[in-house]
Amino acid sequence: MGLNVDRENLAYMADILGCEVGVIHFFYLGLNVGINNRQAASWDKLVDKIRRRLALWNDKHISLEGRITLIQAVLSAVLIYCLSFYRLPRKTLREIVQIQRKFIWGVCEDSSKIPWVIWEDICKKKENGGLGIRNLERFNFALVSKWAWRFLNESNCLWAKVIKSKCGSLGPSGGSCFGRCRVAKSGWWKDVCEFFVGGEGGGMREDCEIMMGNGNKTSFWLDRWIEGKSLKSKFGRLFRIIEQQEAVVSQMGFLGEDD
Repeated sequence: MGLNVDRENLAYMADILGCEVGVIHFFYLGLNVGINNRQAASWDKLVDKIRRRLALWNDKHISLEGRITLIQAVLSAVLIYCLSFYRLPRKTLREIVQIQRKFIWGVCEDSSKIPWVIWEDICKKKENGGLGIRNLERFNFALVSKWAWRFLNESNCLWAKVIKSKCGSLGPSGGSCFGRCRVAKSGWWKDVCEFFVGGEGGGMREDCEIMMGNGNKTSFWLDRWIEGKSLKSKFGRLFRIIEQQEAVVSQMGFLGEDD
């Protein structure tokens, strides 16, 4: 696969290297590279794969515990790798949950049955009265948000430097995720940023408490760097009218003892 290379030169180089010319889309380590992960149609094959895997056991006499184990096994074998990298559309997640719900209650694909327990209760932990099945939307949020966590803790690694040079940073230097997501060079990185910053309900950032150093990478308003709360949450009305919403601590003055 070549970028900005004519077909003749591409075929010539492929012949020298003894390889085939690839095209987008292609699979790499189980991930579909080049798809628009925001379109539900891009995930139809994955949904069909899950449906086929569970359908093999649907006509068997399996206990409820066995069905839960099979759902978790299919989730680990088919879904978890995609969920750890891509943000799946809500429509796709709803389709997968529908397949899981029908399998739990022993319902065939072309029939329907009233579920006597809401899915939110089924996804609770066993000690809280649920069946321990993962909530896919929250699970997807946690796995994708882990990339933001790794980016913050592995900032000197090669992959983090490549992302920072191409897409921006989670800090003020890139501005991609320090307040509002503005970088659209990578749809994947935009999803990571949105999960980190969050919407009205807050994201991963709302649960992170900052150990501040020189203040160059700590948001004055958005990070929890003082008394365990963000200044935005404490002074919301003031935050809405100021112009320095994306300022860092080091830009807002000097913290030290008076001479």
